[in-house]
Amino acid sequence: MSNGSIVGLKDIWSFQSSYYQTIITFLMAINGLIAAVAILYIKSNSEEKAEETTKKYLEGEYFSNLLASRLKEESNDTFRQAQKDFESSAIKLEDALATLERLAKENLTLRQQIRVISQRVATLDRDESSGSEQVLMREES
Repeated sequence: MSNGSIVGLKDIWSFQSSYYQTIITFLMAINGLIAAVAILYIKSNSEEKAEETTKKYLEGEYFSNLLASRLKEESNDTFRQAQKDFESSAIKLEDALATLERLAKENLTLRQQIRVISQRVATLDRDESSGSEQVLMREES
């Protein structure tokens, strides 16, 4: 207030810098708010667009054909694998049946051989028992 002025130069500079700082702060806040709104808008728009594109793709003919062909391939592969398993099981079953038949024949042959042996032993037993009343004596000369 000296030199006849009401407001000094320092005060004017102080008011001016404070004013510009307030404007800059306000503009930065507006810029941040616009950026946040833009992010939310872009996110919601991109989600909607992605859902719409996905829906078109899933309902489209290309996806249906692709899905049908892959399902057909997968079912054919599964069927072939099941058929191979069935064939290998059938081969194992045939082998088991052949082994069973072979063992049954061996069993029959062994029974016949045992019957022949037992008859021979019975015949030998009768021959030995028929002479059992005779007594062997030693001759003295």
